[in-house]
Order: sequence, then structure tokens, then C-alpha cells
Amino acid sequence: RSRGRGRPRRAGTLRGRFREIAKRIQVPATTLRISCSVAAAAKRVRARKAHGESGPTEFVIGQIEEELDRASDIDLVLHNNETVEHLYSQADALIKTLT
Repeated sequence: RSRGRGRPRRAGTLRGRFREIAKRIQVPATTLRISCSVAAAAKRVRARKAHGESGPTEFVIGQIEEELDRASDIDLVLHNNETVEHLYSQADALIKTLT
């Protein structure tokens, strides 16, 4: 099994565990996916690698995206193709609708 193929399945398992915890303590759970294009994600990973950090290849990012696109347990998707400030603004607006 390739490294890229294992990550989304692990993520799916973790999403399920968080939902179980929420159910156990009787609180609602919303699964949010923060998405961006494969090219944007690869560019961000390359920038982190230039500073000594590690991360997946563009190919693996594509595999992860495909798996997440098929996931049926994600409630909301927030697209992050702009600045971090824009993402924060979108997240703040989303949180207000959930509370």
C-alpha cells in the first residue's frame, strides 16, 4: 500500500472516532474539509520543503484529494485558494452559522 493511499483512510478512521466521541458526550459534530487545488497544495508543500519541513508529493496530494472527494462523511467544504486571512474570514463566517 502506498503512503498516499493510507493517509485518507486513516483520516476517515479519525473522522469516525471524532463522531463517536461527539455522540458519546451528546454534542453535534460537523466535519469540515478545507480544500484547495492540487497545484496550490503542492506549491505550499514545496515552500515548506524549502524550509526543511516534509510533506507529500503533488502526486500523493492528488491521491488524497481523490479519496476525500469520494468521502461521504464530510458535511462542509471550505475552499482555500486565497490568502490565510481570507480563509480565516470564511471560517469565522461559517462558525457563526453553526452556533
